Amino acid sequence: MCKYLPGATIAYVLLTPGHDCDIEAFGRRLTSSGADYYASPGYTGLLLARLQSHPDPVLRDSECVAMAQILWFRPACLVHAKDSLDGGIRELARRLLKEDPVRTVETLRRDPLSLFPAWVDDISQKLECYTEDMRPQVRQAACESLGKMLPSKTFRYCK
Repeated sequence: MCKYLPGATIAYVLLTPGHDCDIEAFGRRLTSSGADYYASPGYTGLLLARLQSHPDPVLRDSECVAMAQILWFRPACLVHAKDSLDGGIRELARRLLKEDPVRTVETLRRDPLSLFPAWVDDISQKLECYTEDMRPQVRQAACESLGKMLPSKTFRYCK
């Protein structure tokens, strides 16, 4: 189901309302839940998407806005969230529908990795460990991958 089971469990707890949950408070904290820190983007998106079947329309709108903010894409549900019963959600959904601060289409075509700087940094740090591998062919392959991924950056063990 998810690559990192403890993190997936934490994300599940953060993004699943309990039976006696204050739904309004739960909805307000979706964006700042930190669930995306603990689980993969795919699993975080799956948990958020499950909230679209919740009976509370404001929670569904909150989930939609949270998905747009956490995963940086514009889900179709924003069209409905722009008419939310909650004024804050309504305003945020309208703003999200208008704005495209990263010029998404252009960025996806030109440099998609720039949309995810933290992930690129994490991946490059992991790849950089391979530049110290005792096998020369592994070191070379790691340096080549890093060079393609981050051509303007230099790495200590890559020539």
